[in-house]
Amino acid sequence: MKIRTRIVLFSIAVTTAALAVTATLLILFVQKTTVDAIRTTAIADTKNFAVFFMRTKAEERETSKLLGRTYGLYRFRMLAMHEEFTLHNGEEYLYNAFGFAPESVLKTEENGMETEYEPKCHFLEYGGARYAIVIDRARLDGHSYTLSLVRDVTETFARMRRIQWYCAGLTAAVALLAAAVVWIVARNMLRPIESLRRSAADIASGNYRNRIAVRGRDELAALANDFNTMADAVEQHTEALRERNERQQMFINDLSHELKTPVTSILLNSETLLKRRVSEEEQMNALARIYDQGTWLERLSQKLMTLVMLQGEIDRMPYAVSDLIEAVEATVRAGIEEQGMRLLTESDDSVLEMDFDLLRSAVVNLVENARKASEPGQTIRLFAKKQTIVVRDEGKGIPASELDRIMEPFYMVDRSRSRKKGGSGLGLALVREIVEAHRGRMWIESTVGAGTTVTLYFEK
Repeated sequence: MKIRTRIVLFSIAVTTAALAVTATLLILFVQKTTVDAIRTTAIADTKNFAVFFMRTKAEERETSKLLGRTYGLYRFRMLAMHEEFTLHNGEEYLYNAFGFAPESVLKTEENGMETEYEPKCHFLEYGGARYAIVIDRARLDGHSYTLSLVRDVTETFARMRRIQWYCAGLTAAVALLAAAVVWIVARNMLRPIESLRRSAADIASGNYRNRIAVRGRDELAALANDFNTMADAVEQHTEALRERNERQQMFINDLSHELKTPVTSILLNSETLLKRRVSEEEQMNALARIYDQGTWLERLSQKLMTLVMLQGEIDRMPYAVSDLIEAVEATVRAGIEEQGMRLLTESDDSVLEMDFDLLRSAVVNLVENARKASEPGQTIRLFAKKQTIVVRDEGKGIPASELDRIMEPFYMVDRSRSRKKGGSGLGLALVREIVEAHRGRMWIESTVGAGTTVTLYFEK
């Protein structure tokens, strides 16, 4: 069952119950008020009638029983409203226009015949009609009379029944109207939920660009806004994964291409040495080619393994920074000077806790990047002071738009130049991993055409 249907049914039930209770209480109140009014009025009229009936002058009293009864009947008929009363003297009815004895209502299981003079109102249903009956005592000229008020209240009770049916019909009509209003309101209010459902289905099918129109400031609007935020995050994450996959696929393609070239060269030179007679010079050239390609493959594989293995902690020991700078210089100086560049180094006597081989690899990588970006005649500077190591060149520089991504794995600013000079896009990503493993930070400052400065800072 849909939530809209449940809301409507629940609203109908609550509304109907509330209306029914209200109508019932109203009907009971009207009934009680009406019956109390009838009872009070009937008793008051009976008492007033008895007072008027007994009011007479002493000199007008007669001693004759017959004359007294006749006189009493005469006085009874002279009073207004006497048509609603019966007059009873002993066992003889002097006046009764109703065809039944009203005194019968006074017979109860507890008291038998009512003997008290305090009048009470009783309701009697007789001959299809309903009556209000009040019995009272009156004395006149030494005679005792019984006065019985018999008032037809059939129409009053019929009117109360009509009110009951009217209230029942009005309750049903209001409940149906409320149901229609609740249905329309619920449909409009829950419309964002339907949009959420459709949007969720779109996302499940791969469409991450669909959004929900947010209207108002209620909870559903907040939910729709949260859903849009979630969809944005999913889209961004999916886009990031797609770009990452594309970069990784690009790297794999490039790596396959680059591996194919040295492997092919190694195989061809090996085959030459195995199957042909060549001069000693040609043998040395072939062996040099094999060695060069083999060492390149070794460096590439080591970079990959190091990048993967750096996910855990490393063991650090205190080393002099000057020893690190000397080791880096011994590794890179020959290659730099062969290309007609200069390498200037400087270091103080500070000590850092480090994995010497890993940090050496990181700094070598930075110097090699500086060499690849520089031209003959330019200078590369490597200096260390306290907890800081800086590599600065005068080369081509890095565009500002590339600085935020330059340290991502597999990302290369100049792909053709990187491939030509042996790059794989792993260098700066590897350096950042090594620096962070040493609880350090790395940042790059560069100006196109003016060079690049890479700074490594390590906490004590």
